[in-house]
Amino acid sequence: IKITHQTQYLLLVIDKKCSELGKALIFALNTGNYVALGLSSRSLFEHAASMAYLLNELKSLDEKLGRQHETEKINAMLGAFSKKVEKLYYGTGYFEHATRSLKPIHINELVKSFGNDITDEKKKYAYLCDFVHPNLGVNLLISDGGLGQGRVEPDQTIVSSLIGYILELDGDMARFTDGKEAEFFDFLVFRMKYYCDELLIGSSNINNIFSRNIKKGISGTGVSSKDPITFSNVKSYSQYINALLQFLEDKEIDPLTRRGEYGAKGNNFDVYKKNGRDVWILINWQL
Repeated sequence: IKITHQTQYLLLVIDKKCSELGKALIFALNTGNYVALGLSSRSLFEHAASMAYLLNELKSLDEKLGRQHETEKINAMLGAFSKKVEKLYYGTGYFEHATRSLKPIHINELVKSFGNDITDEKKKYAYLCDFVHPNLGVNLLISDGGLGQGRVEPDQTIVSSLIGYILELDGDMARFTDGKEAEFFDFLVFRMKYYCDELLIGSSNINNIFSRNIKKGISGTGVSSKDPITFSNVKSYSQYINALLQFLEDKEIDPLTRRGEYGAKGNNFDVYKKNGRDVWILINWQL
């Protein structure tokens, strides 16, 4: 429960910071303050990277827990993840906090978390860094690049090119952060809620609660409402959602193809599409 709340809170903080940086970008662009635009753009890149890192660590934890049955190892995994979440919030090289202060996660570690979502992430980050450090990049935004010979006024053609690519990267970050909200929702609302519910209601012990081996509890072909996929071991809504998500992942079924259907005898179904065919799943958690 603590990890779920910490992660949700941190995600809200990151999302708020990205929103404020977006406002700063708009203001800098509207006022022609391209130095401020470069500063804010690098910061947005870094905060989006922190979101990527958080999601990757959450996925990694979820995957490891699904293979683990030993209490001691489970507790160690949860503790290690909690420490990383705390570092993303309390990490600092200067400030001291009343609660705790931790060494921050290095920015390079965060940036490489983009993976396949953002190509050439290191090169793109280095580009933005040149507009923050006292380097040529930022100098070109306010001068024409001729040391001791030029003017303290930029070449507008060069500025347009530089700013154009900065704005392109800003767009990539905006799309990335928006696209990841659904993934966080999956893990935080369904996966983590499932674990919390199971622990609270006491229907499972900690040694087997994280197991996702539901294959023995599945019956039916799913070709129609007369022979739907049925998860026979589920006893609550969260258990049903957990089993459903695993099934969709295992069978490579797109969850966005879902539609609801009502059958005879009061049965309700989740129906998905795969290769143009319906896959019928009985919603039986209420039983």
